[in-house]
Amino acid sequence: MAVFYTIVMVAFASLSVVTLFSHLVRINEAKEGINELRDSVEKEEERIAIIQTEIKDLRFDSQILDEERVAVEKQTECMLKVEERYTRHLERNGRQ
Repeated sequence: MAVFYTIVMVAFASLSVVTLFSHLVRINEAKEGINELRDSVEKEEERIAIIQTEIKDLRFDSQILDEERVAVEKQTECMLKVEERYTRHLERNGRQ
């Protein structure tokens, strides 16, 4: 009977060791998965920072282009006024 109990005890101890080893392997796999996720999150955060910088640059460029557009519109208005005055001047001088 003592042999039977010894065999049962060894079997349960072996199963406990196998279960513990399996659990440790799963924990290591989970840790590796978490580390991979952290790495991918860091890469995406870097990508987000780069995109945000690009957006800021594009906004700045857009503001510059808007300012240039306004300046060109003002120059066009000025040139039209000069042309109109010149045309009036020619008409006045042509009549005299």
